[in-house]
Amino acid sequence: MPRVAAFIEENPLARMHPGIRYLSPIKTATVVDLRNNFATISKWIHNGEAVAITKRGFPFATLSPTRKRGKAIEPLDRMARLQKLFPNGPVADSQAVLDYDRGNT
Repeated sequence: MPRVAAFIEENPLARMHPGIRYLSPIKTATVVDLRNNFATISKWIHNGEAVAITKRGFPFATLSPTRKRGKAIEPLDRMARLQKLFPNGPVADSQAVLDYDRGNT
């Protein structure tokens, strides 16, 4: 049995999506396949594989997974910042706030 036929026998997805090529180093799919079979293609990308998208037989785009994110940035502690800026509590007079921000205390 030829290699492609054996592959199709082992993988039912290959029979369901004939436009998707499974044997190339990078998986390829047509624009129509991307629209009709997005769930399958997104699983490939989620698993770390790049997918070349072709349009009318020519490479159109490459979809690849994003890099893993680094450590998350801690959110600002706004109350601590306000307490540092205004140790005596909130100021009722807006002119006093403007003077404070401009350094005219």
